[in-house]
Formats: sequence, C-alpha cells, structure tokens
Amino acid sequence: MNALESLAASILKRIFVVRVEPPKDVRKILVIREAAIGDVLCMTPFLKALREMYPNAAIDYAVVDWAKSAIENNPNINDIFTVSNELIVGKIWAVVLKRLKFYAALAKRNYDIVFCPTTQLLYKIVLMLFRKAYKIGFSTEPKGKATKYNFMLNDHVFINLNEIPRTRHIAIRNLEMLDLLSDKKIGRNYGLEVFPTSKDIKKIEDWINRLNWANKEIIAIAPSAGNAVKSDSAGKTAPKELFVDIIKELKKNPLRRFVLIGAASEYGYAESLDIADGTSVVNCCGTFSLRESAELLKRCKLLISNDSGATHLASATKTSHIVLFGATDDVEFGPYQNPNATIYRVSLPCAPCRAANCLVEPSEQLRAHARPYCLTMMDAKALVELAEQKLSAVETAMQFFQT
Repeated sequence: MNALESLAASILKRIFVVRVEPPKDVRKILVIREAAIGDVLCMTPFLKALREMYPNAAIDYAVVDWAKSAIENNPNINDIFTVSNELIVGKIWAVVLKRLKFYAALAKRNYDIVFCPTTQLLYKIVLMLFRKAYKIGFSTEPKGKATKYNFMLNDHVFINLNEIPRTRHIAIRNLEMLDLLSDKKIGRNYGLEVFPTSKDIKKIEDWINRLNWANKEIIAIAPSAGNAVKSDSAGKTAPKELFVDIIKELKKNPLRRFVLIGAASEYGYAESLDIADGTSVVNCCGTFSLRESAELLKRCKLLISNDSGATHLASATKTSHIVLFGATDDVEFGPYQNPNATIYRVSLPCAPCRAANCLVEPSEQLRAHARPYCLTMMDAKALVELAEQKLSAVETAMQFFQT
C-alpha cells in the first residue's frame, strides 16, 4: 500500500470509527456472518462463548436466507435478520446498494458491538454504517496502521493469506475475536451446535419407520459439495464414480441402507450417480431441513462426504465420519472437535494448495470439471476398508493418507 492510500485509510478511520474503547455497558450486539451453512455452523462456538460473556445483552445475527436454518432455535441468539437471495445476486453496484439499505436499517438499532468475521470488501463498506459501534472482524493486514483492509475496524484478528496450510480452524479464529475483549483467553472447548425441534425428531423417526430401516445400519453419503450454490464447489467434489463404487461395495452387507443427503439444488447431481433405488439407497437431497438432517445423522452409523457443510453438521452431531479433502485446507475447514471423524486425502506435496484449478494435471477432463488431480486419485478400495473399520468401531486415526 502506498503512502497516499495509507493516508486516505487513516482519514476514513477517523470519520467512521467513532468509539475507540470497548463499551463497558453492552446491551446490543450484532453478528454479521451471512455465508454458507458450514461457515455459519462454525460460528456456533463463538455464539455460545459470546452469550456467556454478555449474558444480559441482546445478540442479533444477520444471515443469508439459505443458511438461516444453521442457527435457528439457537438459545444464544435473540433475533435473526435474513438477507434474501435478491440481495446477494446481480450486478455488483446493485448488490452493494441493496446491502447498504438492509444494513442501514439494522444500524438504526444502535448496537454497542458489531462482529464481522470476514475479509470481503463488501462488508467493510457495510461496517461504515455502524459508526458508533465498537467493530471487530478479520483483516489480511497486520495491526499497527490503518489500511483499506481494516480502517473501519476498532480491532481485528489477523489472517495471513500466505500461511498454507493454515494453523488454526475457522471456529478458533472466530473465538479469537472474543479474546480481544477479554482479559484472558477465551476457552476453546466450545463445539458446533444444531438445535432440532421435537417436530424435526418426529419427522426423522417417521421416515425411518416408513422405510423399515429401524434395525438397519444407515450410512449417509454427501456426494456433492454444494455445486449448485457455490462456484468453488466442483473443486471440492470427488468424482461421482468414487461414491458409486463405495456404495456398491458396502452394500454387499444386506443390513445396510444408504441415504444421499444435500440441498435441493444437489438433488439432480445425486440422481446422476444412478444408484438410488428408493429402497436400499434413497436420494434425500432437499427432503430434510438442516436440523432434520442433523437428527438423521445422529441415527447414522457413518457419513462419507466431501469438504462441505455436511462436515460441520457431522461435527455438531459427533457422527462417525470420513471426509474427503483435496486442494482445500483440512486444518481450517476440517471436522471440529469430532473425535469420530477421519480426514482422508491423497498424500501429495502440493496439497493443500487451496487453488481453484489444478496445476499438476492439466487434462481436458479436469479442466472441464475444475477438479483437482488429487480428488481423482482417491482409491475406492482404500476408502471401503476405512469405512469398514469405522463401522466396526475400530479405532481410526484422525488423518488417513493414501500414498
């Protein structure tokens, strides 16, 4: 950053950051973390710790509509404000204007503290609306001077983008925001949480009974990484043939039943595996809400998934889990405080590269699917063996590398 940019950032900071010290009397708090389902689930340890820190404050949360279910019924939140899809798609200028209008209305509630754990520029603009609040978030620039990455924040957690792999989980980074307000380090023993209702529980019980699966060994498969919602999901989704081979092999045990889980937008992808028969393998993408899916996972012997929201849902329910990682970072986004999870990846010196497109194998097929080479190397036989170990309650390592 040149001297002129630094001067401009310093001037803006003086204009938009009015409060310089954390408020002693905290009555209203706003958390802005719209994001995807997995990101929102990873906020739940923070929310629990925040409630313990400020038991009498009103804690509100701003979230995108399709991730709202990740925090519904959370006792640590007072009100949830939903950003609809119409506010997050379209031309950049239109999106910014719609967001500003949405958050301008929230700013009138006069929050004492606003948390915004993201580095995206859009939210830095939004934070300027909360002039009198004490604002805490993330920055890709170290502390010490005002820059375009942090000028609107009173304090921030530094994220080093050159740190590959990362050294801490995203849930830990969220808790580090609270360290900035406390005389001592906040505990790291808070896990992910989901709060199913009695209605959610009954729906899953009825569904299992209707299929006569009550005495079966249910295995959940999440074959997609949200490829109809997130642009980078194809780079996190292992080939569908891998999941088909795994299901076929595990299915040789007649007591086993398989449920394909995911969002409604992933239903077609799950159908393209051409393995769901409605009896022993059922495609339930879009059938269950997130809370209902959590309740279903509690009744599953095993989940096999890509690096996706299913990973964090399994962490919340402590489900036995095999999660496939390729180019993405399992330190930052892997299972969190789930002793029953195993991370499976191919042992390559370039992984995790965090790259959107593979730089190792530039074949036409991989370019067409934007899929990292490491995901195509995964061995179904090795995964089946690992699955059998976990299904037999054999102790397995947290990390399993295929060489």
